[in-house]
Amino acid sequence: MSNRFSIRADQPRPLSFDGKKMPSVERYVRIERDYSHGEICQFNVEFPPMLAGRIEKTIFLDTLNLINQQLYDAEKISFLNFFDVLISCLTIYTIDFCYKTTYEKKLKKLSNTIAEQNRIIYEPKGLHINDPRENAFLFLEICVQE
Repeated sequence: MSNRFSIRADQPRPLSFDGKKMPSVERYVRIERDYSHGEICQFNVEFPPMLAGRIEKTIFLDTLNLINQQLYDAEKISFLNFFDVLISCLTIYTIDFCYKTTYEKKLKKLSNTIAEQNRIIYEPKGLHINDPRENAFLFLEICVQE
């Protein structure tokens, strides 16, 4: 059985995403991607023991389920996604310069959701969930600030 969580102790990231100084980051907790759903991106819905005492299990699992649901909504096959791809192909992808696809809009909604969850729930507890687009959805990284 492989370890689904990993801790990485690196150089601290001196600035947050909005340019403000952050306290030093002691470690990163990674939630690995769950490949049992095939091509649809989902993350393991297990509580990492490294976060015990930092955040309640139910709140964390609710956030993971929300992220997974929004990823599913973005990647599921629908008429709108099909139409976006068809129009892109017919215009030799030039329409992508002036029109956001349904997939891009839903990923933007996911980024906004993660930012809101960070602001309301995680940052007051010394945690920060990084946007999974930064690492091509390979894992969900949580910065634990001391």
